[in-house]
Amino acid sequence: MVTEPVAEERKNILGKRLESIALFMFLIMMGGLALVPQTVAPQGLWAFGGGLALLGVSIARLHYGIKLRAGTVVMGMILLGAGLGALFGKNLPLLEILILVAIASFVHRSVSGARKGSGW
Repeated sequence: MVTEPVAEERKNILGKRLESIALFMFLIMMGGLALVPQTVAPQGLWAFGGGLALLGVSIARLHYGIKLRAGTVVMGMILLGAGLGALFGKNLPLLEILILVAIASFVHRSVSGARKGSGW
């Protein structure tokens, strides 16, 4: 029978592995897109792929019962939205969206009294 601390340690190790896999997938995609001319690969493809990688890690975390990281989910949704916008020819104000999300996060933490790194 596995004790609780051992199970939590395994979840932490698996969470780090999932994040490493997503990072390597993103870097391989970025390198591949850098080699392909922009006429072949649309401009927002890197953001779309990055959003998919981050949201994929979040889905895998849910599947294995590991705590979600709010930053990963929010950044994944922002990148996915920005990538889709660029692929469909819409120029989304990405910097302004990131600033609004950061402000909303600070307000939420100050109102709820959440600690740094507490997750969801």
